[in-house]
Amino acid sequence: SYALLILALNMFLTKHTDKKIAFLASLFVAISPRLFNEVFIQGHYTNLLSLAFGLIGLSLLESKEKKDRILFTVFIFLSLITHFSFFTIILLSTALALTLLRRFKDYKLLGKFIIPIALAAFWLLPAIIESRYWQGTTEGPSPFVIYLLSFGPFLLLAFYGMYAMYKNKMSYVLAFSISFMIMSLLPVFLFPVLPEGIRNILQKLFVDTFKSTVTASIFLVVPIVVGIKEIIKHAKYRKIGYLLVGLFVVFSLYTDYVYARQDAINVIQFNKE
Repeated sequence: SYALLILALNMFLTKHTDKKIAFLASLFVAISPRLFNEVFIQGHYTNLLSLAFGLIGLSLLESKEKKDRILFTVFIFLSLITHFSFFTIILLSTALALTLLRRFKDYKLLGKFIIPIALAAFWLLPAIIESRYWQGTTEGPSPFVIYLLSFGPFLLLAFYGMYAMYKNKMSYVLAFSISFMIMSLLPVFLFPVLPEGIRNILQKLFVDTFKSTVTASIFLVVPIVVGIKEIIKHAKYRKIGYLLVGLFVVFSLYTDYVYARQDAINVIQFNKE
């Protein structure tokens, strides 16, 4: 699931940006501490499978070839049945991105989601009927602090990257990245202030507040990479760009090590008990 997500992200970004941005963004995501913790420490594999299938499907969304339309249906269906919370984010992010770009005539693209939704509804119906209780997702401290600690030093670079994406006509991937982060972080800000009944309904559709920061961080990497690339393009600041790449790699790998070490300590303590 880990490798598939990286390949899917590379495929999606290659279609909407260029190979260099796609490669570096995929590399940064591959060593992302939050992702490392989610997969190798927490063991949440289906989350990434859902997102990977969804990104592969989105890469085929605008294709008019019959084979690609069939593959789109298959991959979006797989995304939905694997972890439908991530499908919710992908679908709403696509709709919001089209709205931000004022591509209202392309709303018909959203109609392509109807078939995989219908297939998944039929597939998941028995499980939905049997499901009676849903685990709460708003308990505990907000993970937004963890989110800022993970990417805080690079947030300004991300804003610069967004500006560069806007100037360089990467409008779709910019709009989708922003939309994806908004939809991912929605539970962090919105759920705590909603009435319990509405919150319980939305919890069935969205990822929980901790995972929301993990998914948001995946597409935060994209403007960070674009920002670094823009810096490297200028000979005067090229060394600063390479330094930022090095800092990101070192920071990420060190935090991966911290997560792994903490997990090892927890295992040792558990065995002692």
